[in-house]
Parts: sequence; structure tokens; C-alpha cells
Amino acid sequence: MISGRWHSLIILFVVALVAIMSIVVVAVNNSLTEVVKGNGLITQTVPLVGGKEAETARIAFSSRIGFDRSGSPSGNLHVRFQKVSNPEYDNGDFQATSITSLEIISCSGSARVAKFVAFGKFNNQLGWALSGWITDLEEPWGEVDGARFYLSYGGQTPAPYDSSTSGDFFNDFNLSVGICNEEVRATRLDGGNLQLI
Repeated sequence: MISGRWHSLIILFVVALVAIMSIVVVAVNNSLTEVVKGNGLITQTVPLVGGKEAETARIAFSSRIGFDRSGSPSGNLHVRFQKVSNPEYDNGDFQATSITSLEIISCSGSARVAKFVAFGKFNNQLGWALSGWITDLEEPWGEVDGARFYLSYGGQTPAPYDSSTSGDFFNDFNLSVGICNEEVRATRLDGGNLQLI
């Protein structure tokens, strides 16, 4: 049987070990060199009689994506398909379990684009992939951000959802191959605080 003094020392040692492990976990999690950070919202509206508008589509997202110490893509991503026309995806929720690809697309002028691929869960079901494009453009009236999302399930049904070609959202930005080294389409953000670093 362990004496009271040894029992107290063991408890103290375990508490200290847990505290040290927590500090190490926080330090590792903070070692991300961020590329995309923040949250955003894309919506689409149609005009109504009397000058009002009705919202027809909405996607909200939050992200903290970058490269870890080894140079591998890493981070957190959550995308909520709050209102989309395809019933398979409407009100759906994507949560990344891993960021597998992150690329800064080369563009001329002030245009900046980050392209990523993430694997994760859609409505708590594993096996989904989400590709995304985050744009940061300088326009005469200031900086404008945009986003595009392409969600698929291993090439199987349901058919993939693309915010750029679904008909739910307008392509406010269409950067041709002459401007960037690949074609980039995106919808202007209607809200949020997004940074492309």
C-alpha cells in the first residue's frame, strides 16, 4: 500500500505531466504558418417587388489553413452549405479532418488566390473531399474577397456540388489563364473577416 506522502507525490507528478503535455500540444498547434485565416459568407439574392430582395443561396465557412513546421498543408476548415438548390447538400455541414493540398496560384497584378483540398466529414459521414479557392483582389474601391467550393464523395453519388457552376451563385470573379496560371472563378464574399496572407 502506498503511503500518504508517496500518494501525494504521484498525484503531483501526474498533474505536472498533464500540464507539460498541454503546453506541448498548444505549441505544436500554434506552429502553423497561416495562409488563409478567418471566416466568410457568400449569398445570392433575387429582387422582389418593392425594391426588397430574397436570399436564394448561402454558404458560410471558417478556416485557418497553412503549412506546419515540416512544410505540409495543415489547419482547420468548416463549411456550412446553409441554403443550396441540391437537396443532397442543402443545410449540410463539412468538417475537414485533414488538409491535403494548399497552393498559392500565381496571378498578375494585385490578385492573390489560394487553392486547397481537404478531406473530412459531411454531415458526420467520412469519405468526402472539398476543394476550395479563396481570392483576394484589389479593386479601385478597396480589397475584395471571394470563394468557391467543390464538394464530392469519392466520385460516387450524389453528383459533386460546385458553388461556381450549380446556378446558385454568380461568378463575380472570373480570372482567366492570362491573369493567373489557371482559370479561377469565385463569388464575392458578402460578409466575414477573411485574410489571405
